[in-house]
Amino acid sequence: MIKNVIFDCFGTLIDTGTGSMDAVRSILTNVNLNVDADEFYSEWKIKKKEMTYFDEFYSEKELFKMSLAEMFKKNNVTADIDEAVQPMIRV
Repeated sequence: MIKNVIFDCFGTLIDTGTGSMDAVRSILTNVNLNVDADEFYSEWKIKKKEMTYFDEFYSEKELFKMSLAEMFKKNNVTADIDEAVQPMIRV
């Protein structure tokens, strides 16, 4: 018997528009990182997805923060992750 069904409809049934890319551009501007936003976001999504395979459960917010920290480390950015990630996780 199926007790629960989880379905992620964002980007599938609901067009989320340019919100994520707008957030990435805002983050890059806020930390003065001059890189291609599309490439940065593509790599960030891959890192975030890889982190979903950890044995421990992390919330979406935690995954965004952890993966952004990795991206900042790769690009030699020193910034407050809690503050920097805000454009992406604002509700």
